[in-house]
Amino acid sequence: VGRARFLPAVPEASGITVAAGALWTHNDSDAPVLFRVDSGGRVTPVTVAGAEVRDWEDVASASCPASTKGTPGETCLYIADIGDNSGSRQRITIYQVPVPAPGTTSTKIAEAFHATYPDHPHDAEALLFATPGTFIVTKEVPARVYQFGTSLKPGETARLTFVRTLNEKVRITGAAASPDGRWVALRSNTTLLIYKVEDFVKGAAPVSVDLQGFKEPQ
Repeated sequence: VGRARFLPAVPEASGITVAAGALWTHNDSDAPVLFRVDSGGRVTPVTVAGAEVRDWEDVASASCPASTKGTPGETCLYIADIGDNSGSRQRITIYQVPVPAPGTTSTKIAEAFHATYPDHPHDAEALLFATPGTFIVTKEVPARVYQFGTSLKPGETARLTFVRTLNEKVRITGAAASPDGRWVALRSNTTLLIYKVEDFVKGAAPVSVDLQGFKEPQ
């Protein structure tokens, strides 16, 4: 996501998602804060309690798991601390918090899910919740896709599973899935790739959309 002109507190918006009728975004460094942008453009900083920032690179929303302490059926935000420019991190972290109510300035205590790659550290900026599971897409070219297991527990460190290498030679900087889980979108600075979810997992070709006409900054 490019520089948000109407959000001076977010000089580098590394991730964005929609949840509970609002947009949620964040910086890649500094304090552990999400910024809630409502339909009227009002911005509320929300501190993520119990979280730390090493290199936050994406945020996603999905149904909270049954183990979450909260209201059944509520939505959770997932913050991906997965950036690793130097390729030296021993593990990455995903923070999970229920979506806070409008006007709230702090979340519940975040649950941290840690993971390691099966081969070596990777720099990544894309977190994806799709029907088949939870994925991370790395930033290298060609990008590599890794998947979380289904038995991940807060505080524990899981081992990711390698899924495949992307055929498209672009540097992936963000990802999202449609609410019905049928479609996956990946983007780079210049291209948007749209897959049916089964094609994303199996390696079939996506629909490619040229974004260069937007002339976005990084």
